[in-house]
Amino acid sequence: MENYEICKDCKIELRATKNPRLRPTSCADCKITSYNYKLNQLHLECSELSQEEDGFFEDVAYDPEEGIMMKTKPTHNSGIQSSLG
Repeated sequence: MENYEICKDCKIELRATKNPRLRPTSCADCKITSYNYKLNQLHLECSELSQEEDGFFEDVAYDPEEGIMMKTKPTHNSGIQSSLG
């Protein structure tokens, strides 16, 4: 059985917990140097430096005729019969 009480990367002993560890975990130092942590820090840094863009979309006046498919009344086809009666 593997020992989950040590870091999976640097092999130092982890802090004690009340619940037993069920899978390998990294220590705090290894988590800080991980790729996901660095990517998250880069994202946070870029979001702080970003500026809002104004005037991206233009307001268009509503045209009531735009949504109409046909201006004529649809015809009733009496030749089509349903199998339900």
